[in-house]
Amino acid sequence: MNYEFADVRFNSGNGALLCNNCSIIIDYGFDHEDKVHYCKKCAVDKPIDYVIEDKGFGTYVLYSIVDTDFGGPAKNFVAKGPKDYVEYLQSKLVLDELARQAQELSLE
Repeated sequence: MNYEFADVRFNSGNGALLCNNCSIIIDYGFDHEDKVHYCKKCAVDKPIDYVIEDKGFGTYVLYSIVDTDFGGPAKNFVAKGPKDYVEYLQSKLVLDELARQAQELSLE
């Protein structure tokens, strides 16, 4: 089965459903609903923005800004690498979040 939203991959010959945000294994097998899936941690810490910081020497760091239960945003490390790489990841994460929100709206 081809998935548009769910991140299903091979894991030692078995299927594995991964969190669309952090890629941790959520479930096993190949038969999953084609929607954006989040682990328990990422379902709570939904990103509200992403920022890229230039660390010099061609190295960039991507951070997610999440709204916390403590009354303010927190900056979490996501990835480090060349500018093209972190910009690609930023775009992918934003699109994944938009897909998740669209799914939530269609379920109501």
